[in-house]
Amino acid sequence: MKELRNRWTKVDDVNLSMYTGDKMSEKAHWAFKREYSFGLVNVGTPCNEKCFYCSQYWNPPDLVVSYGGWLTMEEIKHFLTFVPDKVIRVIGYGHHVNNGEFFAHPKSLEILEYLIDNDFIVRGIDTNGHSLTENHIKFIERFHTKVAEHRHYGIWQGLYLHLTNYEKTKDTLELLSKYKIPYVAVIVISTVDVKNGRTEKWIEQLQTHNPTEIEVVPPGYTKYTPEHITKHMEISWNEHWNYIKNWRKKFPKIPIEWEASKLYNGMAEEEITYSLKWLYKKWANTDKEILFLIAESVESIFESTIEKENLFTNYKVVMVKNETFGGSIKVSGLLQTSDFISTLDKTISNDYSPDLIVLPKMSFFYDDLDLRGISAHTITEKFDIPVVWC
Repeated sequence: MKELRNRWTKVDDVNLSMYTGDKMSEKAHWAFKREYSFGLVNVGTPCNEKCFYCSQYWNPPDLVVSYGGWLTMEEIKHFLTFVPDKVIRVIGYGHHVNNGEFFAHPKSLEILEYLIDNDFIVRGIDTNGHSLTENHIKFIERFHTKVAEHRHYGIWQGLYLHLTNYEKTKDTLELLSKYKIPYVAVIVISTVDVKNGRTEKWIEQLQTHNPTEIEVVPPGYTKYTPEHITKHMEISWNEHWNYIKNWRKKFPKIPIEWEASKLYNGMAEEEITYSLKWLYKKWANTDKEILFLIAESVESIFESTIEKENLFTNYKVVMVKNETFGGSIKVSGLLQTSDFISTLDKTISNDYSPDLIVLPKMSFFYDDLDLRGISAHTITEKFDIPVVWC
C-alpha cells in the first residue's frame, strides 16, 4: 500500500485545506483530481434516482473511493485547473470516485456558466435528464456550437441520456429536439422490464423524438448485489442480442445498438489488432515468453485474433476473473491490480515464468494506476517480471 499512499499525498504541492476545507480526505482529493485530469467532470456522489440495477447503490462504500456530498463551487474550480487544455471529455461521468447526477447539483447552472465564461470546451454530457431545464439546454447548445467552432479539440460526442422514467424525461426530450441537441438515449434492461413490455414501450415512445441512437444495454451487477435483485439481471449476451434484432425490425426509424455489439461488428477485434501491432513494434525481434492477461469480455475473440495476426509465437493467454467486483463484471476497465496478481499467483510456477506480462490498457486508464490507486508496477515488484499495458 506504500505506492498508493504516496499517490494520495502527492496530489499537489499546496495546502489541501485552502481549496477543499478539512472535510475532504487526501484519498477523495486524489480521486477527484484524477477524474478531472482525464477531462471527466464529477461534482459529487448524490443522485436523484435509486435505480435497482445501479451497483453504487449496493456496493460497500470502500470498494472504490466514495464521497458522500456535493463538491462546493470553490472545490470544483480547484479541480477544473487539472483539466488538460480546458477540454472536458464528459460532464457527469467518471470512474475513480462514485458519482451521481450532475444537473441535480444545486449550482449546476452556475457551474455551466463558469465553464462558458472561462473558455472550457465540453465535448460530452451524461445525465438521466430529470433535472434539466431550458436554461441548462441553452448552455448545452452553446457547448455544442463551441465544439463545432474548434474542430482541433475533437468532435462533439453528444449527450448520453440515461432513460430511467419516460414521463419524468419527456419534457427534456422535447427541449433537446427544440434546440437540436444530438443525443443518445440509453436504456438499461432487466428481465422484468422486457417481460412486462416497458422496455419496448419506451423504445416505441422514443420514436416520436429525435435521438441519434437508442442504446439498449444489459445491467451489470457485483457480488454485493442481493440475489433477489440479480435474478432480474441475468440476461445472456445471446438473449440480449436477440432482443436487439427484434426491436430493430419493429422500430427501424432510429438505430438501436448496445455497447457489447462491437464484439459482433469487429470493433473489438480491430482494437486488439492495433494493440498487438503496437506491442510487436516495441518488442520486435525477440523470443521472449509473453503472458497476455485478458478480460472475460474478450475471451471469445482474443486468442483467435492473435493467431490470425501471427506476430507472436512464444506466448500464453490467460483470462482474468474480476474477483474485486465479482458478479457479472467482465470488462477490462474494472479489473484491478489485485485481480491480475491473484491470477498470476495461480499461473506462475517453477515450470512457467514469462519474460513479459501484458495487461489491458483500460484497466489502468492510460497510466499505471487502477481505479483504486494501486500501481501496475506492484506486479513487477512482486514477481520480478516487467509489465506493459496496451
